[in-house]
Amino acid sequence: MDRPSFDYEATDDRRTLIDGMIYSGNDLSIYDGTFHYVHGDSHHYHHDTHGSGELLKFLPIACTTNGSTGLTTLLRTIAEGALHDSEERYPPPNCHPGTREEVLKLVQAWIQDLDSDARFFWLYGPAGAGKSAIMQAIVELLFGAREGIAACFFFGKGQGKRALGRYLFPTIAYQLAVNIPGLREHIDRAMCNDPSLPSRSLKTQFLSLIVKPMQFLSPQSHYPDVVVIDGLDECSGDRTQQDILHLIGTAMQTHQLPLRFLIASRPEPHIRETFYSPVIHGITKCVAFNDQFNPNQDIRKLLQDGFKDIWNRKSSLIPTAQSSIPGQVLTVLEGGSNHDLYQDILQWSW
Repeated sequence: MDRPSFDYEATDDRRTLIDGMIYSGNDLSIYDGTFHYVHGDSHHYHHDTHGSGELLKFLPIACTTNGSTGLTTLLRTIAEGALHDSEERYPPPNCHPGTREEVLKLVQAWIQDLDSDARFFWLYGPAGAGKSAIMQAIVELLFGAREGIAACFFFGKGQGKRALGRYLFPTIAYQLAVNIPGLREHIDRAMCNDPSLPSRSLKTQFLSLIVKPMQFLSPQSHYPDVVVIDGLDECSGDRTQQDILHLIGTAMQTHQLPLRFLIASRPEPHIRETFYSPVIHGITKCVAFNDQFNPNQDIRKLLQDGFKDIWNRKSSLIPTAQSSIPGQVLTVLEGGSNHDLYQDILQWSW
């Protein structure tokens, strides 16, 4: 009996069967096929001989839709500007060296405590307090680490895709596929089965691109499991902000979603109400970013380094330049004890 002939193309990121045969997600056996090999990763197939024909058994790698992998389709729908190292956000806000150390240690301790009952860490504070700088510092430190950050999204009010909630879950899903071993093929398959997922409701996106694929991971697997969402209050629509939190909280309760979420925002009433709802409150660590973290010490450090830098660069031009904080500035510093002063100083260009 004549067997059909298929052309086969192999690349680093995908396996494609041409001539109309679409990958179904199961192991595939082809006898006496005609294959054209394009240089790439060749570690994902097994060769054996059965009788008079040769058997090539391909492990599930990636499906295709119209010649494009599911992840390629997903990539076209994400908010690339919301990533921590995106060109759109460059240079991103960050913590001055030697400052914000107490709150950074607190966040790191939560991330590294895998036995904590808190699945959410909510850092809240007023506008300009430095929340985004802290989130940036944490992501840069722990992104992709085995027990660290798996994905992030930095919202930005009025900043195109970064302001819209419908880009949140596709962007997170893409990063999870890249950073969590074993998850790529399941998210890829979900997109191949339904390429319209990124345009569906938040609930459908979340369940299909994140919750269901995560269920294929072994409970004994070790992988980065923290997702950072910064500036939730800058996402367009109060209802959307609440829906995002409700969806995540419900998935943790009903699907045992093996992810944790580090979220920073202003303490807007509707966000506070959601975090204190029965579904979420019991699994949330709430931290107010206020004067308890001694902003005056950080201000002193920032000023000291700033004046030292001015002195190093300009002392030959300004004979009266000082390498330490002038007395008048110390008087202002000692009279203030709030984040508004810190923010004013941050806006001062050295």
